[in-house]
Amino acid sequence: ELFHALDVAVCFDSQIVVERALVNFVEINCAAILNGEKIIVSETECPVSWNSFLTYEEKYMGGGKMSGAVRSIPAPVDESINLEIKEMTKKIYQQLGLSGVARMDYLYDEGANKVYLNEINTIPGSLSFYLFEPLGISYEKLLDIMIDSAVVHFEKKKQNSFEFKSSVLSNFAGGIKK
Repeated sequence: ELFHALDVAVCFDSQIVVERALVNFVEINCAAILNGEKIIVSETECPVSWNSFLTYEEKYMGGGKMSGAVRSIPAPVDESINLEIKEMTKKIYQQLGLSGVARMDYLYDEGANKVYLNEINTIPGSLSFYLFEPLGISYEKLLDIMIDSAVVHFEKKKQNSFEFKSSVLSNFAGGIKK
């Protein structure tokens, strides 16, 4: 099956990622937001599914994003794993220079006791507001933090923008002069 899959994949791109399949894993999510100079890391969650893996239909169909989703907050794993995920979330957020709310989705291999980054959601559904509520941050407060952070980011960006005035094009009438 692997060789067939590689034959198919090479038809679409010259670079192929082959990953070991995780058999005994749980999905754990954690979000972060920049508040001033401080990165706030949310609580962790474990989306609960009737299947062994949260399907597209469960996540996005039937009334909206994660509309009927059941979550375990905090994720029901050892506290050391929750702390590791929170530390990874903060480091990823900082190292990638993210802004606003970003949610990192992880896969935790229970058998190997290892955490893998699965994906980074730079605009997560519902802004993952429910992950900040255990920290005492309401949805309204989260929006305030995002707006304040965007204003600060814009002001910093303006400070790094420069204008260079030149008359080099003033004699240019649209064609090449000989």
